[in-house]
Amino acid sequence: MNREEIIPQEKTSNRLPSLDLARFVAILLMVQGHTIYAMITPHQIQGSDAWDMWTWIRGFTAPMFLIVSGIVQVFANKRNSNGILAVKIIKKRILTALIVLAIGYLLAFPAGKIFDLPFIADKYWSYFFRVNILQLIGMTLLWSVFYFWVTRSGKSLAILSLSTFFIVLLLTPFSTDISGFLDLPELFDAYLHSGTG
Repeated sequence: MNREEIIPQEKTSNRLPSLDLARFVAILLMVQGHTIYAMITPHQIQGSDAWDMWTWIRGFTAPMFLIVSGIVQVFANKRNSNGILAVKIIKKRILTALIVLAIGYLLAFPAGKIFDLPFIADKYWSYFFRVNILQLIGMTLLWSVFYFWVTRSGKSLAILSLSTFFIVLLLTPFSTDISGFLDLPELFDAYLHSGTG
């Protein structure tokens, strides 16, 4: 029996501790931001230097979390030698996206029981269809999985992603007009502009 058979081989990990740490800090800042905001009365302390500094720092937490999470996704989606993402990874990412979407919608579920759904007023359905951060994360994850599927390299993924970014950036001021022109159902319309709440 040789040494390699006795000593268990150490598993190598592709994780980057610095990205995990950045994501942890962003999550921690987001939790404390929501908690403090929910527990205090903002108008009593607005205008103080401490409040202004806290509000300024809080403005960075969501973008930091989303950017770091996006970077982690790029590193986590390893392609094979042909530039193709494994079916197992695609299925895992789609399942994650659908779970996040479902949680986002269930948090705004308009009824206490399934049987009450036919009797729900329209205003509660409008609230249900509003898009929150969980739905945005879920849809973006589905979108990114599609981009990984149609591209074969990091370079083509970057070109496609940047092109999409600039197209969305240019069309954003016209999103309400585009939405009105397309006359989409409220479920899809809510993703195009903030006019739906």
